[in-house]
Amino acid sequence: MASLKEEMEKKIMEILPPEAKFSRVDFEGGPNVIIYVMNPRYVMEHSEYIKTLAKELKKYIIIRGGDPKVRIREVDKLKRAITDMVTKSVGSNIIDDIVVDEPTGEVYVYLKKPVRERSKLEKEILAETGWKPWIIPTALEMGAGLPRSDIDAVKQIQLATAKDRLEFLRRLGMRIHREPIYRDARITVTGLGAQMEVGRSAILIRTKESSILLDCGVKPSSSGDEAPLLDELDLDTLDAVVITHAHMDHIGYVPYLFKYGYKGPVYMTEPTKYLMEVLLTDYIEQAESEGRVPPYSRQDLAQALYHTITLNYADHPTDISPDTKLMLFDAGHEVGSAVVHLHIGNGLYNIIYTGDMKYGPTRLLNPAHNKFKRAELLIMESTYGGKEDIQPPRQESEQRLVDLVKHTVEHEGKVLIPVFSTGRAQEILLVLNEAINNKQLPKIQSTSMGWCWKH
Repeated sequence: MASLKEEMEKKIMEILPPEAKFSRVDFEGGPNVIIYVMNPRYVMEHSEYIKTLAKELKKYIIIRGGDPKVRIREVDKLKRAITDMVTKSVGSNIIDDIVVDEPTGEVYVYLKKPVRERSKLEKEILAETGWKPWIIPTALEMGAGLPRSDIDAVKQIQLATAKDRLEFLRRLGMRIHREPIYRDARITVTGLGAQMEVGRSAILIRTKESSILLDCGVKPSSSGDEAPLLDELDLDTLDAVVITHAHMDHIGYVPYLFKYGYKGPVYMTEPTKYLMEVLLTDYIEQAESEGRVPPYSRQDLAQALYHTITLNYADHPTDISPDTKLMLFDAGHEVGSAVVHLHIGNGLYNIIYTGDMKYGPTRLLNPAHNKFKRAELLIMESTYGGKEDIQPPRQESEQRLVDLVKHTVEHEGKVLIPVFSTGRAQEILLVLNEAINNKQLPKIQSTSMGWCWKH
């Protein structure tokens, strides 16, 4: 492993000019290669060097200030500097929170709405402060409808475990960034759930070098919740878990893995991380309120969040094992939902796993990404894929919903719409709200059920 770092350091020194003041390279950050420089401003102003490094090292590069001395030390001063830069770039009163992660030299900037120039703003903050920023729109503003308490719960886990998490990421990086031991090209795909059934999605991908689990969901049934068929799973050799989105049939048993000894990473998008905390906390509380013993505890859920590594859509190929790279693409199913693209053997074999997807645009979401340069294996969600599953046009379906609600209200009835709390629920609320604004529906008063649509 030392020889690999030495080889990287040699290449970095060949590429970066003396003005960058290269300090060291490390694998902390798990799948990323961290390059420390004493002059981050220079590197940010000459981004062509970052592109060259990524191409030569074939890794995703993160630049950080090479010495704590080059960072703004006082937290209050750091927050003021970031606030000034954000205000100048995108306007005032947009910052939701700023969270400083001292051990990693990173700062999380939570904004009340998405910003188009996020990458540019992150570079400016790094150059000015020496801290590596992560700009994150709050989930509430991304359509997920998360209470502030749930966002804070995830952030508190991050802060409380910052030092331990840094060591976890370093160990993970050392494990990932090594030369593969085996060159065997065989790949096995094992369905552990969601095969000829709806629910408990879980697919195990194995090579001679790696073992990767795609989703780990629950199947609700009349006899009790059913887990994936985990007998095929060796948690000691499992390299990674990849989650497509935060519905229970895809995430419901993730903490269960940690209860029984898994200590590796879980990859997902940033919105999915917050939604997972909300839904699984609710799952535990619901089981307890009904006198049932949940399959895992809040501590197991905290461990799952602690081991979570978030990725952006189509940002860059991320190493998740010595022979496998991962990319996530928009699935159009709910906020944060992803299509998984695995590059195995330096891209020689490519697996596309869609999870749930939406092929057309909706009021909140873009259509699923569907253009890939190569795909040797496609694993596709097919719940509504039967010959008779012909969906009417969206406009027709929306009007049918409005007509049914109107008819029910006019006859003094109650409308109950069983639906997932994320994704489709927000779409339905938008349809109904628009109908009220357009006078297609009357104002509907709150009832004992606790629901109320207000004009």
